[in-house]
Amino acid sequence: MPQLTRTNQEPEIPLTGGRITQGVVRVGDTVRRPTGPHSPFVHRLLRHLEDVGSDTAPRVLGIDARRREILSFQHGETRTEFRSRDWSPAQITAAARLLRRLHDATAETPIAGDQETVCHNDFSPLNVAFIGSA
Repeated sequence: MPQLTRTNQEPEIPLTGGRITQGVVRVGDTVRRPTGPHSPFVHRLLRHLEDVGSDTAPRVLGIDARRREILSFQHGETRTEFRSRDWSPAQITAAARLLRRLHDATAETPIAGDQETVCHNDFSPLNVAFIGSA
C-alpha cells in the first residue's frame, strides 16, 4: 500500500526496476531515492548533464525532508531481470546511442576529472527506461 509523504500528501509508490537500491519510490512526477556515499558526485554529474542539454539522465531536484534525493521521473517501462535476448536490434542500437551521448556529454570536462570521460559502469536493461516499442 502506498504511503503518503508529509509535505505534499501524494502517495509513495514503490518502484521495482533494477536490483540494487532499496527504498526507491515515485511521488508524483518525481522519484525519491536514498542517498549514499556517491550521491554528491552523482548530483554533480546530473547537474552537468542538464547544463549541457543532455537527455541521457533524470534531473536532480534536491533532497527531501527524509534525506532522500529527489529526481525527475523518467516515463517508460523498466526491467527487473536481465535477459539479453529480450533486446531487439533497434533497442540495442538506441542503447548504444544513449551511452555514446552520455560519454560525449562528459568527455574532457571537469566532471571527468583526469579521466577521458565519465563511464556509467553499470549500463544494462535494469538501468534504463524503455520508451515506445522499438
